[in-house]
Amino acid sequence: MPAPDSIRPVPVDVQLFALAKELTGQALIQVAVTGEPVTIGSLRKSLVLQFPQLAPLEKRLLFAVGTQYATDDTVIDGRQSVACFPPVSGG
Repeated sequence: MPAPDSIRPVPVDVQLFALAKELTGQALIQVAVTGEPVTIGSLRKSLVLQFPQLAPLEKRLLFAVGTQYATDDTVIDGRQSVACFPPVSGG
């Protein structure tokens, strides 16, 4: 395992939807994520640090990697398609 100061951030492209998109004013963002391994949980933390306007949604944001919902333990490598959106409701 590399020394902590040698771990480089992994750029992760994240597509935003609904209120997350409105709050940032962007549909697609790039988030620099550190961690070993890089997970959805570390992406979530990096996301709110780099886009503080999303902090009120932090605990409720949902993520998908490809076409599957992802948990905070899901490992990502920066090449997958990642989507982020607040919980949805409706009928």
